[in-house]
Amino acid sequence: MTVIRTILTLLSRILLGIGAFVCIVVFAIAVLYVTVTLSYEGVFFPRTTIADIDVSGKTPDEAYALLKEKETQFRSSFSLTFHEHEDAVAIEQLGFSLDPKKTIVDAYKDGRSGSLITDALRITEITIQGTDVPLAYSVAPAVFNTYVHNKLIDWGTPHEEARVSLSDDTLHYTEGQPGTSVHQKALLSRLTSAVQMLGPDHVSVPYAKAHPKIAQNELMHARSEALTLSSKPLTLRMNEKTWELPERFLKDAVTFNEKSETASLSKTDYLESDNFDIDNFIRTSLGESLPYTNTVSTAHLDTNALHTFMEDTIAPDVTEKPRNARFTIKEDNSLELLEESTKGKELLHKTNIAYIEHAAMENRSTLRNIPLHLKIIGADVTADTIDDLGITELIATGESNFAGSSSARRHNINTGMNKLNGVLVKPGDTYSLLEYLGEVGPETGYLPELVIKPGETIKEYGGGLCQVGTTMFRGAMNSGLEITVRQWHSYPVEYYKPYGTDATIYNPSPDFRFFNDTENYILIQGEMEGNTLRFKFYGKKDGREVRFEGPDYWDHGWAGPGSLRAKWTQVVTMPDGTERKKTFYSFYKSPDSYH
Repeated sequence: MTVIRTILTLLSRILLGIGAFVCIVVFAIAVLYVTVTLSYEGVFFPRTTIADIDVSGKTPDEAYALLKEKETQFRSSFSLTFHEHEDAVAIEQLGFSLDPKKTIVDAYKDGRSGSLITDALRITEITIQGTDVPLAYSVAPAVFNTYVHNKLIDWGTPHEEARVSLSDDTLHYTEGQPGTSVHQKALLSRLTSAVQMLGPDHVSVPYAKAHPKIAQNELMHARSEALTLSSKPLTLRMNEKTWELPERFLKDAVTFNEKSETASLSKTDYLESDNFDIDNFIRTSLGESLPYTNTVSTAHLDTNALHTFMEDTIAPDVTEKPRNARFTIKEDNSLELLEESTKGKELLHKTNIAYIEHAAMENRSTLRNIPLHLKIIGADVTADTIDDLGITELIATGESNFAGSSSARRHNINTGMNKLNGVLVKPGDTYSLLEYLGEVGPETGYLPELVIKPGETIKEYGGGLCQVGTTMFRGAMNSGLEITVRQWHSYPVEYYKPYGTDATIYNPSPDFRFFNDTENYILIQGEMEGNTLRFKFYGKKDGREVRFEGPDYWDHGWAGPGSLRAKWTQVVTMPDGTERKKTFYSFYKSPDSYH
């Protein structure tokens, strides 16, 4: 009991001592608070600085004047430096905006929050330790980054990437060189410190070492790839036909690309890497895995060069357009198959280029032999779709008379008509007469006859085909279809009366074209009866009405004997009442100029 009583007595004395000390401290703080508050009413507390300016005992207005004076001096002499470079730049150009008024207001409020205990403790802290208030500011990162990119980028030394180049059939290697680049993060930190303290007024631009992204061993790998790509010719084949990509072509097509690969480095690897940074190294030391970008160089064949080669050299030999089935119409307006459809063929450029690039990396000649790949394209119209065409009636007919034609001219007209007979024109498609007519020559069944050429009328294979073009023009006009391409003859031709209703054609130009603006297929049926050529347009009438104005003639003899001008106007009234009107002009010169 005596021991316990002794301990309790000791504790009570300690507590009384602590309580007395606390009371003394509280009393001292209270005295200090009252004294400072009364002594520094309306002015800044003792040991207070703003941007390293002593404002103790100064009123806010006096402190503001001092701060503005220092800010003005700072602005007038502020510059960025780097070796021999210096730029007297306004801080706004760097994205910084200063706010001295806010700084004064916030600094004066420090210790004057209105809370007795909080303010007493803060005043005690300021009085004993002092306080330095930094200048309030804001920064726009986009403005800062723009200035660095536009102005400071030239102050550094750009690094030089290692390169492999091909010249004079030889591959050359150029070693990369390190350079310097702006350390934007460090620069922003230095600028922030200078702005907050309004000094120093000369900020040195920190630079980091910039290393080539591509290592020498990677370029040696790319050089090896380039040599393999161009070492031997590549052979492309389809069935029995072959095409060769020679070494000269392959050398010219070699190109080098950079490819970035991202990986995670260990602490040891990161320490040895070119982009070592102490902050990131500390993070790796704490167990964080940081991504590291490794750039490699690889050799390839230029895909554009390969595409051009296939398009210009191979495609003309292997590409075929699909051909729709052709039909003839019977007396009961039902369709009968005239010619079956054929599928088309198209080079698969991307697929073939992928195979070529893969084979080009092989050294053995047997593996540099590549089969080409085609895409088979089905026809829009086949015998199986005959019931889906919507062809039920005759829409209109075009006619012309070729009385007096020679046997060769009649033969050519009949040959051309047969090539166009049974053609189907899809809704929304433009019909090109020359496209369906195809090549014109002895190999396609034509004979020599008179053809109008610039300044002369001479015999060529296919003479008389303009009778086909003129008759097709009249059929399309009578059908109320929209004519998109039509050219008159150089001089008036007797076969094509009435003048102004003709259309000349000659491969590759001029062509005759019309647009199928109906909602159904149009079947073109040709026939020859005596001296009359007809093209009948079958489909399904949609209620449009067609009328014509003219043909009208004027300026007879304007370009010599037999010359004249003519116009023929198609007026189409659509089912909704809208009207489409188009006039076709013909300016015929004198026949004497072509004989």
